[in-house]
Amino acid sequence: MKKIFTLIAAALMAVGASAQTEYNLAGIAATAITVTNGTVVAGSPVTVAYTGTESAMMEVTIAGQTGLTLKYKNSATNTETHRFHTDYYQACVKGVIFEFANCKAGDIITFSAKAKGKTPSVFEAYSNCTADTDNPANVSSTSTPETFKFVVTADGTASFRENSGGFRLASTITIEQPKGPAEPTAATTWNFAVTSEADSLALAALVETGTWTYTTEGSRFQYNVEVAANKFVDLGEIGFPGGAGIQVGRTSTMEKGKTIRVDVNNRVQLNCSNGQFRIPDLAKDDVVKIRYASGSNTEARTFTVTNGTPATLNATLTSGAADVIEAEVTVTADGDLTLLQSKGINVYAIAINTELPEVPSDEPSDPTGINTVATDAAKANVVKKYVDGKQVVIEKNGKKYNVAGAQIK
Repeated sequence: MKKIFTLIAAALMAVGASAQTEYNLAGIAATAITVTNGTVVAGSPVTVAYTGTESAMMEVTIAGQTGLTLKYKNSATNTETHRFHTDYYQACVKGVIFEFANCKAGDIITFSAKAKGKTPSVFEAYSNCTADTDNPANVSSTSTPETFKFVVTADGTASFRENSGGFRLASTITIEQPKGPAEPTAATTWNFAVTSEADSLALAALVETGTWTYTTEGSRFQYNVEVAANKFVDLGEIGFPGGAGIQVGRTSTMEKGKTIRVDVNNRVQLNCSNGQFRIPDLAKDDVVKIRYASGSNTEARTFTVTNGTPATLNATLTSGAADVIEAEVTVTADGDLTLLQSKGINVYAIAINTELPEVPSDEPSDPTGINTVATDAAKANVVKKYVDGKQVVIEKNGKKYNVAGAQIK
């Protein structure tokens, strides 16, 4: 019997939609603007020009944009300080302040902007906020808009300013409270070493339509529909109910009719280089366990992990046979966990935040010691026997195989 190796690797997810405030500065009508120490000029675009004393602070408020005030300390040379275009807002001068009332500590102010002229624009925290660590320099390109974020320090009014020489801001500014922590993903398991009668019959029915084919050698269902390159499909949605929630992806190297395999009462396999398994919508620190083995008895293979640690899972060999391995992956951040295989790897079971299902033992549900696989609709000739302690022997067309699919001579 093959040795089972164990690899041990050592949440913030939305409970619900967080509150969001959005300000839209595009297409502002002249009648919507109120200005102190300045004048509104109707047209396309609507402009706000300086008319007050040089030392005065010009303030602009906009109907429907409650809580936002645009400020600028005027100088004698400024004539058009604000322009409200159809799809963007433009400041023509240095030093415009965006002031937001009624902010909450932790609010994130987000907007997209680029420089108006040849000199990049610099945005900086002005009052009660700090630049987000993802964009500490806050330097805008002169051609391509960049996203800027400021985090509010405490409850109350917060503001940032541009401190270079004019800019164009995309139509909206959003203020959003960070999403709160969520419970870990619910415990879930997939056991591909046991194929239910319902699953077998569901797949067999699709053989008649040509979506799947069935071969008695290996008791194998194979998906016949070409998956688009670099896309994912859910196993449940393509006809294998027992795989619902597990997604498989086709890269440019995967071929039609040679990719997704379901071997009855044994395993799931992507028969290709660079095939991908993906479990969507996991939470940070979820623990995903997987039982797997190389699809070859002569070549060790690997899973490359995205959004999890460790970064690599090895599918090793011992004495010319594939090792059945149980590994743990800890999810790094909220989102999808993806396993990219170097070449075909057999997957026997997957579990989220719980233990893997037991390897079938020598104590079958059938008291005779033999459990016939329920795939008569597909004309399978398979008998599964529980012998030799924990080892499972599967007889297929008179040939014997172990749980990893290696033929027993």
